[in-house]
Parts: sequence; C-alpha cells; structure tokens
Amino acid sequence: MTNRHLSAALAASLCLAACSRATAPASSTSAIQGQGLKNTFRGAFLVGAALAPKTFAELDAANAALVKREFNTISPENVLKW
Repeated sequence: MTNRHLSAALAASLCLAACSRATAPASSTSAIQGQGLKNTFRGAFLVGAALAPKTFAELDAANAALVKREFNTISPENVLKW
C-alpha cells in the first residue's frame, strides 16, 4: 500500500473510533433546538471548522454566530499558507 492509502485508512479508522465512542443525542432534534454540535457531542470529541479571514474578523455576523454556536475548535483556512 502506498502512503496515500495508509493515510486514508488511518483517517477512516480514527473517524470510526471517534464515532463509536460518541454518545447519541437524547433526541434527534437537540441540535435543531439551539444546542449546537459542540454541546451535543461534549465529552465525546471536539467539533471544529476551518475559517476564512472575514469570519475571524466577524465581518459576517450570521457566520460568526453559527461558528460560536456549533464549534468548539477553529483553525485558519488558508491564511497561514505562503
């Protein structure tokens, strides 16, 4: 197997392991009721997103509110590339 295949297999295994440890939400509508993904899966794993510069600067209020409600870890999208 090539390194690419090994990396894909490792990533898939980690995703499956994280999902198997996650606790299911009490109801399927808990995220819809304003709880958010980060609170639904609290204690199981972190839920993150890669953000564009305008989201970091909170120029788009709707996106900023969504990020604050749903995610508990963020990283820069392409800002650190050179």
